[in-house]
Amino acid sequence: MAIDIDQLPKAYKKQALAKIAASEQLPAQKEQRSKYGNVKTTVDGIRFDSRAEARRYEELKLLYKSGQISGFMRQVSIPLHVDRYIADFLVVELDGTFWLEDVKGYETDTFKKKKKEIEKLYPWLDFRVRKV
Repeated sequence: MAIDIDQLPKAYKKQALAKIAASEQLPAQKEQRSKYGNVKTTVDGIRFDSRAEARRYEELKLLYKSGQISGFMRQVSIPLHVDRYIADFLVVELDGTFWLEDVKGYETDTFKKKKKEIEKLYPWLDFRVRKV
């Protein structure tokens, strides 16, 4: 789901453009890269596992402020048989329906196994992967 910034009210459009410009500038802190190349990023005092996840957080904030979604939560824990899975976001639509969302640059074997288990245990749950 992409945001058309031109469709936002003027005040939100200005804020969105400022946030996008700010997110393009990385903090002067030392970058910590994982073996998959993601860089831990901090936005609003919240540490994210990747720049892509931080950008999605910013997008969801804009969607919420512009009234396009009812809300969202971060780091939602889903119980599995032996373990648990922590999804990046739970997003709530205006009509009350919701979905889980994960931002991924690369799908590991562990993720694929846990995703299959989630689909088996919770077939009614809409689990979306946003690939970057």
